[in-house]
Amino acid sequence: RDYLTGKDTDAGIQLHFEDGGSLGCRLSYNMDHSRYNLDLKISDFGIDGILPYLQQYMNVSKCDGLLSMNVNINGDTEHITEANVKGTVDVVKSEVIDDQGRMIFAADSVGANIKELSTAGRITHLEYLNIVGPQSQYIIYKDSTDNFSYLMKSTPEIAEQPDAVEEVQEDVKKMILKADRLRIAGGKIAYEDNLMKGGFKYSLSEISAYCNDFQLDKMNRILGRAVLGQAGKVALDWTTDFKSMRNMHLKLTARNVDITDFTPYSLVYVGNKIENGVLQIESDNTVTDNKLDGENKIEIYKPKVSKRVNSKPVYKVPVRLGVYVLTD
Repeated sequence: RDYLTGKDTDAGIQLHFEDGGSLGCRLSYNMDHSRYNLDLKISDFGIDGILPYLQQYMNVSKCDGLLSMNVNINGDTEHITEANVKGTVDVVKSEVIDDQGRMIFAADSVGANIKELSTAGRITHLEYLNIVGPQSQYIIYKDSTDNFSYLMKSTPEIAEQPDAVEEVQEDVKKMILKADRLRIAGGKIAYEDNLMKGGFKYSLSEISAYCNDFQLDKMNRILGRAVLGQAGKVALDWTTDFKSMRNMHLKLTARNVDITDFTPYSLVYVGNKIENGVLQIESDNTVTDNKLDGENKIEIYKPKVSKRVNSKPVYKVPVRLGVYVLTD
């Protein structure tokens, strides 16, 4: 239906993609007021089409995932970059691979319900953001670089314009970001350090975290848990303001951490193998106006180290004597 004046013009379309997925939209437009209202529904649309855009800034070779969304967008055609968005967005089976074939990020699903997104008011208000099964890895190479610094392409034109950087930072400060519920479940992070001979690998798994009533410009409390190595447990209770980070409270507890996993470091730095030991940590830290006040309790049960097997460690410390004295 097409109207030149008075009423809205309505148009709709339904498409089914050859590779799977579908697109449906309905648009109403009022010529008198230059206002439009768009209902957009996408199901199982492959996001690999954004790869060329990512490659302008990142060294990536693959970007996969299936996008589904059901949103309403309304705005004014005379101010086309200013719009209001509401609705749900979900991405499943997402994966980003760098150009060396290394996984950067993957997730079973990422879902959000947008209560309000206003580009004019710089407001993003989510009812929820759920991330299920996220995975990533952090790799330090022998030249002291890492996989994330490698991932980003250099942008010398920005580096030469400090005013532009300050302007971007100021824009971020003016943003209003809210989320009624933030959830992470089933996460995993792999850590790999190749600076030393033989290397070191460690993992955090079963990562979960949640935060209610999140806002950038107020104190937020985040609770999290994870498994360290094979059987260690860590719990996090963190309260902070993400816009300033000058004030925070961080409580961290770790239980049943097998310190023999860290033998590669002990061999390099002191020359001894760690043959036994279970670590417990209780850490309570408060930062007030950038001043730290912390209480930390560290216990190691039944520690045992070998004779020195690396004759050229970084530090020649009598570790076995120290362990004997401390445990006597």
